[in-house]
Amino acid sequence: AVSMLVLWTVLGCVSESANKDADAISSEARNKATMHRFIEEVYHQGNMGVFDEVFSENCVIHLNEKTAESLETAKRQIRMITGMYRDIQVTIDDTIAEGDLVAMRTTFKGIFRRNGNEMTLPSITISRFKDGKMIEIWRAFDNANIFRQLGIEPPPTD
Repeated sequence: AVSMLVLWTVLGCVSESANKDADAISSEARNKATMHRFIEEVYHQGNMGVFDEVFSENCVIHLNEKTAESLETAKRQIRMITGMYRDIQVTIDDTIAEGDLVAMRTTFKGIFRRNGNEMTLPSITISRFKDGKMIEIWRAFDNANIFRQLGIEPPPTD
């Protein structure tokens, strides 16, 4: 009887541990799917409304050395990008999720409207999630590479 009680207790612990692991995996998969959805709907379909569905209202967004002051600032930046380029295609090269973080490596391709130059820009984005929404994002890309490809003079640095 004691051995049955021990077995029952061990199985209960394993089951609880397995449930926590399954919850973490499903949360990670859901967060990855949210980032994929954002890329697809914003860049490929032009659906800016998805911002409010996938970002927390007070999400902090770090772009290279700058930090977006608000979600509205991030929306303006995306509108600026989609206005500057045509035939935009964002390819998701890799996505890795662990806990509340998702890291994504992407390649942006588009044609600069001003002079018709094609641009290819690899970038890395790391997002922190809470309750299924992005609450903090770090994004890094090579600004000098952008100017070089577009054939325009980079702005002076401080």
